[in-house]
Amino acid sequence: MALALAVLANPALAQSFDESDKFATSAPIGRGPLDGMSFVGKIGPEDKRDLDDELHFATGQFWSSNCLACGYQPGAYWTRRVGDSIQFQGSLPSADGGQFDYSGRVVGDQINVQINWTQQRWYGDVKRKLAFVGVLTPSATPQGVPTFPVAKNSDEGTQCRRL
Repeated sequence: MALALAVLANPALAQSFDESDKFATSAPIGRGPLDGMSFVGKIGPEDKRDLDDELHFATGQFWSSNCLACGYQPGAYWTRRVGDSIQFQGSLPSADGGQFDYSGRVVGDQINVQINWTQQRWYGDVKRKLAFVGVLTPSATPQGVPTFPVAKNSDEGTQCRRL
């Protein structure tokens, strides 16, 4: 109970779940089974993933290279093992750009992620469904969570509007 309260009080902590959705007590706090992994692939609308992206996991957090460049911060992720796969969930928040909610599955060196973007507006929420499909790459292993602020270049405005 104390561990569950500690995690709820600090959303930056990522914990593993076993198949019955109970907290795994063997994982160190602030670490997850996907830490140290990076995946390269394509992100975009579910039926047209055409934008190159990288999804990184380190110190219990994850981030997308494209989302990071657009002002979304790394977020905590939660996992559970189901058979030979690792399922994960997490969110990437932004101060003014809404939030990306990720729900994905890693099998071997492949990752498949469904992404829901929500931007709250006074006249009603704007929602989009996106997807990311990628493959594990050792060449992009993250060394740690990036620090902020992240500088934007002139090409990123168009890219951010596409997401």
